[in-house]
Amino acid sequence: MTARLLIGPVALSILLGLGGLMAARPATAQECGPGNTVAVVAGYAGYALASGIDGAQYGVDASLALGTGAIQGSGRVVGLEGAAPDPIVGRVRATYPLVAVGSVALCGDAHAGVSRFDIAEDGGVVVAGGLGVTLEPARSGTVRPWLSVRGLGGRATGTVLGIDFDATGLAVGVEAGVELGLGPVAVRLSGARDGFDDGLGPTPYPETSLAVAVGVRF
Repeated sequence: MTARLLIGPVALSILLGLGGLMAARPATAQECGPGNTVAVVAGYAGYALASGIDGAQYGVDASLALGTGAIQGSGRVVGLEGAAPDPIVGRVRATYPLVAVGSVALCGDAHAGVSRFDIAEDGGVVVAGGLGVTLEPARSGTVRPWLSVRGLGGRATGTVLGIDFDATGLAVGVEAGVELGLGPVAVRLSGARDGFDDGLGPTPYPETSLAVAVGVRF
């Protein structure tokens, strides 16, 4: 709980710094996103449900460059330990350049995701989406680090123990990572923290996420 409460002040500090960048100059020839890639992904996902549950996540990521921006999509299966539901997750992120300062680009992001989970004869769906910003190199290269901040809203509907539920919530999240380009091969390491309340169930944006992706660029 303490860690989740710290996300807000940390994200606010980062956003204030990004605000200064937005007053710099319009972007001219910058690029946002990883370009054209397809990758397999494996990692860890943790939720604040029932005092904390976690497990392995695996799936596929794909990204398509559109001009100087990109559309990224991902599909995940999360295998949580114990009797917890194993959600199937899909997410989409669209990113576009806003401003550039030297070799650093500030990109605007739009996020959307959905997760589906089943518990015996019960189950539910969580949809979430929002906006964010990402700092990354203005030009693609061998090494591409990035830092993102996002604000999200979510809604969960379904049935648990025969009782219908409908819940909404807000979250602030932080994600960071690095991608290494080794010829046509791309290796990406990433970690994220999102602060959705546990009352929404297994959302498309886990409280903690760590992932390794290996793919090809085309």
